[in-house]
Amino acid sequence: MGSMTNDGMKIDRWSAHWSQRRVLLRFASGASTAAIALSPEAAKELGTQLHQAVQTFENEHGTLWCEQHRLHGQRTDRCMDGARLLNGDSDARRVYQLIRNLPLTGFERSFKMRQGQLDSGRFLVGFPVKAMADADIDYLASQLGAPLAYRAAIAATLAQANFVHVGFEPGDGQRICKMYLEFPEPQAAGQPLYIGYKWDLEETQQQAVSHYVPTTMPGKLALVDPEACASLQDILGLATERVLLSALRYVEVTDQDTQRMSFDINLYPAGLRMRDLRPMLAALQHHFSIPDKAMTALMEHMADDVVGHVSAGTDRHGRAFVTVYHARPEALAPA
Repeated sequence: MGSMTNDGMKIDRWSAHWSQRRVLLRFASGASTAAIALSPEAAKELGTQLHQAVQTFENEHGTLWCEQHRLHGQRTDRCMDGARLLNGDSDARRVYQLIRNLPLTGFERSFKMRQGQLDSGRFLVGFPVKAMADADIDYLASQLGAPLAYRAAIAATLAQANFVHVGFEPGDGQRICKMYLEFPEPQAAGQPLYIGYKWDLEETQQQAVSHYVPTTMPGKLALVDPEACASLQDILGLATERVLLSALRYVEVTDQDTQRMSFDINLYPAGLRMRDLRPMLAALQHHFSIPDKAMTALMEHMADDVVGHVSAGTDRHGRAFVTVYHARPEALAPA
């Protein structure tokens, strides 16, 4: 058995040998080694206790993914207003705890407006495919409750993707989890830039697969009622005062086997802040009959955020909606 310091060995590798009479655990740190022999019953109890200890830690600090987990989690908390998520909706908290310690490179919050309804508490994060092992990505999907068919589809196309994005969407009695694959720039018309897999945590039959296909932006926005489109056109006009229209990516979104038809415009290149959109958002609030109190509280909290995407159209149930994605300025700074 190798020597141990008062602080114990800092293990960098281990192995196990099983027999009918004992379980031998071997540990090593550099040239130092140690071994512990346990009865099968003691090994089983140790495994149970270790599992419980890890669960207790992860419930408080988030999933353990790598040795830099604390640094990842600290940055995620800064970029995602982690304190609010950890003290809010229980399902959102659980999803956030799963992803907060990952090597994330994308951080977005969003809110959706529908008739008489404002859904906030939504978030979307992303990381490069190469930053995690395929098995870990599948494990993450399993912990998020992804249907087996979606896990298989993600695994089958993961090698072609650049990024994985994970999202959560509360509201309207639903708890929707999402995993998106982002692909390189499409080389042919009709190829998706993103494929999104979405499922309800409670209603397992509520599932959808969305395809996001880049296309030329139309001269006039459609797919949602004219009054809402007028406000969206004003937002687009404000953005094109700062950048060329060609700098703003436009994608059309369709779901398999649902009524959803929508579009998404990436406004990040314009560098707009949420406070710049106040008049347009006020018009949309009025159009969707959203109470002043709810919208005012939301705007006060995110006024300095950078405007990310604007999405609009009809959802899977045929209802008109507008969604605005936004990010804290520090979330866009290099890590």
